[in-house]
Amino acid sequence: FGLLANPRTGRLYASSKLSASIAVFDILPRQDVDDPTLLDPINPYVTQVAAVAIPEPARVTDRARALAISKDGTRLFATYRAPDSLIIADIADAQFGGPRARILQKVTLSDDPNDIEVVTTPTGEELLYISCFRGERIEVVDARSGVSMGSIKTGQGPSEMTVVDRPDLGIQRLYVALFNENAVAVIDLDPASPFYNTVIGEIR
Repeated sequence: FGLLANPRTGRLYASSKLSASIAVFDILPRQDVDDPTLLDPINPYVTQVAAVAIPEPARVTDRARALAISKDGTRLFATYRAPDSLIIADIADAQFGGPRARILQKVTLSDDPNDIEVVTTPTGEELLYISCFRGERIEVVDARSGVSMGSIKTGQGPSEMTVVDRPDLGIQRLYVALFNENAVAVIDLDPASPFYNTVIGEIR
């Protein structure tokens, strides 16, 4: 259902609607640019190396809706809707090679969590911004501790998001698609702003 590449390791992470786990794949180097097996339905240059299983008591019955990775490539974040939650997994390399792929935390979220954006603050901390469709809000979670840092009320149906970080323009903002309003909410992410973590406007 979801697919994401780790920019640090090059590994792929894929969620499935058939199991409460996330598959981890390594991409192997091509041996020959003219190798005809590159056209095979099962490409031998991608191999599964691990699976992040969702064990009790963090059991979920939903597929991962969105995947995100920390800037250092050591943690994987995934949203689920049954129950409404965020799963934080350790994907740093183990001592002898492959990823550890173990669950660290499960964080309860508002209704219908969807997209995830990882935002680095000026002090180097990482915050997760998670859109909650029926909750009509953005949940803010500390990426390291899993502690909730509050929520931001939005319009109806917040879904996909993107961050615009432009120091040259003096702006750091989160843009949120409001599915049920045909609009885009604009949230100020500048900690020095009096409007930090609030909706400062909508694009219609």
